[in-house]
Amino acid sequence: MSAVDWGRLEGDLTEEIVSAVREVTTRSAGSAVYGAALTDIHARDMLFLWPAIRVATGAPDYAVADRRWDVDCWPVQVDWSGRGDKWAETLTASVGFGDYLWDSVTVRFRESLVSASRRATRALIRSGVVDEAFAVVVHDPDDPVAAMKNSLTVEQLATLFPELNKLAEIEDQLSRLSEPEQVEQLVEMLVHADSREQHHLAHRLLVAAGPTAVSRLVAALGLLPSGAAASGGIDRVLDVLLAIGEVDDQAAERILAFAKIPTTTAEVRAHAVSVLSAGGQTGRAMNLLADLPDNLAGRAVSAPYVDGERRRQLDYAPIREVLAMRPELDEVMAAELTSDRIQDIGHEDLRTAADALDSPSRFIRRHASIVLLSSHL
Repeated sequence: MSAVDWGRLEGDLTEEIVSAVREVTTRSAGSAVYGAALTDIHARDMLFLWPAIRVATGAPDYAVADRRWDVDCWPVQVDWSGRGDKWAETLTASVGFGDYLWDSVTVRFRESLVSASRRATRALIRSGVVDEAFAVVVHDPDDPVAAMKNSLTVEQLATLFPELNKLAEIEDQLSRLSEPEQVEQLVEMLVHADSREQHHLAHRLLVAAGPTAVSRLVAALGLLPSGAAASGGIDRVLDVLLAIGEVDDQAAERILAFAKIPTTTAEVRAHAVSVLSAGGQTGRAMNLLADLPDNLAGRAVSAPYVDGERRRQLDYAPIREVLAMRPELDEVMAAELTSDRIQDIGHEDLRTAADALDSPSRFIRRHASIVLLSSHL
């Protein structure tokens, strides 16, 4: 298997973007083309797809900049070409050969999307097809803020997306701090900031910090009131802990203690069950299950298997432990499984899934089937 020619890939994608914008400009009857975006980006479940291209037309109105750049609302889409299909096949087939591991190919693919977007922006502005305010962005649902920010120059970011520019400045300031200081600032932002964008930034960076952030997150949890009034901050902390997916015994005990406070809502207790289950603390999670109704309990136990973020290798042992105590949850969890709600899949999960096809649990059988069907083998 030959290496992916990343330079040629970026060149082909740049040409497709430029061609799409020229085509839309020609038929737009004088309506300004102010932006383009790479969309429908798929790099998961061991499958790559070539992005589609959306093009935005209309008179610029910086008073509603955020709405102008709501890519999902842009009506003009140019689907990928046969050349794009071949690149998608090449990328998918390259994984597993030599140094071409999934994570490294995914990172390089996303870097190529950004590079091609920037190259296309420069080429179109130089040609006079669009004006100086034009930009091509990457619209990546897995990390929308970072993808958008990386697609733009500093000047474009400041002009078109002042809120994103503010986040970039915050991230730059954080990068100059020590890791413990970064974690401290990020937890404060996660819990107390008013901006949803800052919450997303804190979430992303705390998840990237990994287990080193767990003790500080759990400490913050203990300082929050347990009632419904503080549920926003509590849920954000638990979401980060769930995404990190590693909880040591000391942290698990503190989460358990918080969840058992009488004023803690059933929804928060269910969220804590998900965190403990994902973190390998099934025994402690089961301590909280007894008082939860079936719908909340089933959702809490199945969350690590369906929410899309991959934390560790697929393991059905925690599910089997829970079903031994509450077998009625099997039907509840199985009923909510769908093919578009599944954790990210790695090649090392396939043997586990194949071995689980004859499990007595309907949830495990169905989940394993979806894993195998989603692997596109």
